[in-house]
Amino acid sequence: MSVLCTIIQKNLDSNFFINMQHQSCFDYWTQINKNIKYFNAGEPNYFLYMYCSNLYYSSINPNINKTFIVQKFFYLNQVLDNIFFNEHLKGAFLLSFSKSQRAYFAFAKLANIYRHKKATIKMNVDLYMNELNPNKRNVISILQDGSKYLFLGSDLVRVINSSLLNSSHFFAEPLQPKNPFNNLPFNNTTLYNIYFHIKHNCEINSILFHLFFKANFDLDIFLYENESIIRDTAIKNYAHFSPPSVLYHDLKLMLAVNRRFTKKLLIHDDFPIDKLVDIFRPYFHLFYLHRYGVYGTDKRNQSFVQLKNKLRAFVNYNPLFGRKIYKSERRFVQVRCAETNTIKTVIKTIRMNSFNIDHINFYKSNVANNVAINAQPSISFTIFNNPSLVREDDYDYAYDYANDEDEDAEEDEDAEEDEAFENENNEEEKNDEEDDEHRINFEVIAVENILEEGEIEESYAESDSDTDSIS
Repeated sequence: MSVLCTIIQKNLDSNFFINMQHQSCFDYWTQINKNIKYFNAGEPNYFLYMYCSNLYYSSINPNINKTFIVQKFFYLNQVLDNIFFNEHLKGAFLLSFSKSQRAYFAFAKLANIYRHKKATIKMNVDLYMNELNPNKRNVISILQDGSKYLFLGSDLVRVINSSLLNSSHFFAEPLQPKNPFNNLPFNNTTLYNIYFHIKHNCEINSILFHLFFKANFDLDIFLYENESIIRDTAIKNYAHFSPPSVLYHDLKLMLAVNRRFTKKLLIHDDFPIDKLVDIFRPYFHLFYLHRYGVYGTDKRNQSFVQLKNKLRAFVNYNPLFGRKIYKSERRFVQVRCAETNTIKTVIKTIRMNSFNIDHINFYKSNVANNVAINAQPSISFTIFNNPSLVREDDYDYAYDYANDEDEDAEEDEDAEEDEAFENENNEEEKNDEEDDEHRINFEVIAVENILEEGEIEESYAESDSDTDSIS
């Protein structure tokens, strides 16, 4: 502050200068009043001295907790918004202030260049301990605590995003980005330098960092305006980068969302957890979006329906996913005989185990599956869109509703199967009755024919007996 006040006084009159660091406010105005003949109350010079007095002596007042930038423009607006000053005085005052401000920024930039040249490099490696070249385009030098730190633009983006995405149970609690080497927070000046360096020298597009920049690096404003984006991004990172042991506990709960189809999956207990979780990571993203997403958003409502459709396509593609496959092969194996100490070749049966891991690509869906999925009515989506049906714990409600819906569908399906089975049985019975009737008729006809042949034989026998008797 004293530097800006000194520059303002030197621009006004180089022969008349008051060292404010060694003068009290009373002594400062005493010297001005002694030389009042050089000033006029209606001229802007007088108000510039008044501006210097307000700016400097308010900064050393312990009761005023305003930053230098806030005080500088606060007292500037007091002059520019004063209704008793004419436009000519305001224009001259602002012109003199702008001239002093330009000189102040030039000296500040010179001092910054000098500090960068004289400071020593304290850390010249990236986060993977690879040595960095300060002349590279994607390397930025940060001056902090009197030392220089070299960073890759991509490393800084990851560090900043990690701080901005800090969440507790998916409730956003962003933190001020810090230097990972000394754990000191970056000030706004450093953050502005990082932002413009990344924008012009690195091919990286960080949405969160851009939104943080639009909020003037104010965490409260950033959280207030972007809470939904922060939570959705945190959920995505949690689903895609969390350890498999963490996500595996929610696998059964996720599969229960579409129990009608996923109950066909019989995943063996020995199936590798890492492989299983990596296959279902995109499904976990939809699952957590619906369960922990911002209430009332369209993304949260649709994620539940998308998850059910994706799981249905997954099961239809390979219902035998996760099964353990046993295979035996007979191979020639060389063994050493202990008695003769010789090697001989024998045939042994080797048992090998494998798992069925064939699955549909989550991001490359089949057209036939899409047609089948789109043909399914979505009742859960209409429930979420109807405010009168939404409850506080909508996930449990939707989960129970989905189970009820599946149970009703299963009952309808069982009823249809029973009806079809009864119809089939009735048709078979009808066909059997017709066959029996036809067989009975055939047997009756055959009996009649037999009887007729028997009667003929009897008639022949009677005729023979008659002849014998006659003879």
